Amino acid sequence: MMASLDSAFKKITQIHGGRSHELRTPVALIRTPQLALRKQRSEVDYREALQQIRAESERNHALIENL
Repeated sequence: MMASLDSAFKKITQIHGGRSHELRTPVALIRTPQLALRKQRSEVDYREALQQIRAESERNHALIENL
């Protein structure tokens, strides 16, 4: 029984560790405006940054909904 509980605990820990890693990238990308605003950029560059932020926020939302 203890082996079964230990195995279940390890699986849960691995799942949460994987989810944590998956959330770090979107959160880092959402912080992109801080980097984008450090210097003047073209409208195309700003649009690209905003599109990436939108895509990652949607991915992040889906990931959180599936937890």
